[in-house]
Amino acid sequence: MKIAMSQVNDFGQIWSRPAAQQGLTPDDIAKLMPHAPAWSVVSRRGEPRLQRVFTCRTFSDAMWFVLKVGEFVEGEGQRPTILIDWNRVTIVLRSAKANGLHRDDFLAASKIDTIWQDRAPSDA
Repeated sequence: MKIAMSQVNDFGQIWSRPAAQQGLTPDDIAKLMPHAPAWSVVSRRGEPRLQRVFTCRTFSDAMWFVLKVGEFVEGEGQRPTILIDWNRVTIVLRSAKANGLHRDDFLAASKIDTIWQDRAPSDA
């Protein structure tokens, strides 16, 4: 996964706070959103979440993408909400430990974007 230096600086500033296990503040979220431009912040049950919808060519392509995302999130301890609607995959990220968004959600979004970009050319 390639991460730009500005992204490292933004993540580093937020990680260095003593309350790093707590949820991100609205200012933190605003600083990190440029690093997840295809994602949206949505509110559910009063908590912010990152959400993105991916459109694949076929149901099989959607399943392949979900399996690749599943391999990644399993190794990272992430527990996203994933909805498959034929060729559309909706992924929602949040951290229960933070009661909303955590820096790890933005890192996961970045990695999921990389999985999406690196898929087979026939999926594009």
